[in-house]
Amino acid sequence: MTEIKERRRGAAGALGVLVLAVAGLFGLKYAAVSQSRGQRLDEAAMNTVSAGAPTLQQLQSYLGAITIGTTALALLCCVILALLRGRTVVAVGAVTIVTGANMTTQLLKHSLFDRPDFGLTTINSYPSGHTTVAVSSVLAAVLVAPPFLRHAVIAAGAFAATLVGASTVVGGWHRPSDVIGALAVSLAWGAAVAVAVGITHRPQNEGLVRSSLLALGGAITAGIFLIVVGVRPANGIAGFADAGLILGGVGFATALTIGIYARLVPR
Repeated sequence: MTEIKERRRGAAGALGVLVLAVAGLFGLKYAAVSQSRGQRLDEAAMNTVSAGAPTLQQLQSYLGAITIGTTALALLCCVILALLRGRTVVAVGAVTIVTGANMTTQLLKHSLFDRPDFGLTTINSYPSGHTTVAVSSVLAAVLVAPPFLRHAVIAAGAFAATLVGASTVVGGWHRPSDVIGALAVSLAWGAAVAVAVGITHRPQNEGLVRSSLLALGGAITAGIFLIVVGVRPANGIAGFADAGLILGGVGFATALTIGIYARLVPR
């Protein structure tokens, strides 16, 4: 009876996260994309950071490594790991997260969401496709990872996802809202899978604070790495606070997304 209650409680928590993620996705779209002030602030936020040509080339090489082939390979590894653990349902869940999140992002960005003309650009880039690939893959890895590996996956995944999301901002490929929107899409699909899997599996009950701190450590490491390779405030020392706020915000949001999801996954 206790196990059934834990499953129900876990599924209910995941459902709550799903609702919040979807609300955040559409709320941010309205605030940052559909409003003139939001577009201006988002554009200004993207322009707070810069990098020289060698650094941009290096960051673009990382982003260029995110292809259909590498994504499929990462997903295949997740599926194999889940099957080796005897978790067929979890393997299906990993596939669902990655395919569902990325299909949703492409559908929203190219078909359902528009970008009103407020004098900037009408080409919609919300949510970020590169960030969705990275974050959904990390969530799939967290889902299938055995308990003894999960902490390492959380930290390493937060590093990789933050590096990808922040690099798209530094390179001018995406605005911060695009990255946050991708986090919301990925978390929504991760939570939906957690609801379904929670019906048959007990929740992990990973401490939210511990998992978030692990993810935050990975995100901070990614931020340090970006500084080391040459990412700087666009306005020099005077723009340090603004640049730190934007990249720090991206890292914190990424860490929180992964930390929350680690709380939802099954044992």
